[in-house]
Amino acid sequence: MPNLRPSPALTVSEHTSIGETIQTLIDHKVGSVIVTSYSAPHKIIGIFTERDLLKWVFDFKDNNQWNVAIGTVMTKKPIKLSILELDQANEVMLKNNIRHLPIVYHDDDGEEHLAGMISMRDAFRALVDENNILLKKLGAFTSSKNVLVLAKNPLDQQLQKKVLSGHVDFKLLEEDFDQELKIEKLLEPVLASDVFIFDLDHLSVSFWPIFLKKILDSADHPDVFLVFNPVLHEKKNIDAIMTIAAGKAVHAFPKPVSLLQYLTQIEKSMKA
Repeated sequence: MPNLRPSPALTVSEHTSIGETIQTLIDHKVGSVIVTSYSAPHKIIGIFTERDLLKWVFDFKDNNQWNVAIGTVMTKKPIKLSILELDQANEVMLKNNIRHLPIVYHDDDGEEHLAGMISMRDAFRALVDENNILLKKLGAFTSSKNVLVLAKNPLDQQLQKKVLSGHVDFKLLEEDFDQELKIEKLLEPVLASDVFIFDLDHLSVSFWPIFLKKILDSADHPDVFLVFNPVLHEKKNIDAIMTIAAGKAVHAFPKPVSLLQYLTQIEKSMKA
């Protein structure tokens, strides 16, 4: 999710009173604060959220605990995520049933520091923004160039049809994969296309590397997009794919594909 960025995070010391912490939530209109160590202010030791408040509110009221340190009721050892792994934020929050996720980074000495906070609200906002950009991008596609797709799995074929059909001059290369593939027969329409999307899943390693090399050996080959599920391929083959992509010969998209990035790159290829 390219638009997902951490928001500034509020912090309180572990010795801050419960009442003062709650007032901080109210004053700043936020749903969580990070609790840091009194002796090492950069060290994250807990988090206090709206859920914690609901959990403890009657104890606070009945036992007059407003002046007790927040460190006694905070959620200890909160789940955190590296700033280098922001694309996993949604999955982490859903998997752990949390709504606030501290984002951290490490300095040159390996010390952890707070970079910010991502909330479920941030994730939803980013999703809406990405969806709006995606809709505009789909509406802006022209059919001036020929996009050809080769995929063996019917589900992969349907997905490409759903994404591309109606927005580009799209053609799915039909072929009986139960019979021996004739590479030269397939090569002709591929080389005649402007953009070739090559879904490698379920294709034999005795076929797709040879076919890809034939395409790239052509002086006037189309822009090639390799789409693949890493789970279905050996590591050496994945390394080969990413090495080719690093050389700018092709565009590689491991599944699950970021649809926005995928269509953005296809659009660039069509405008080139």
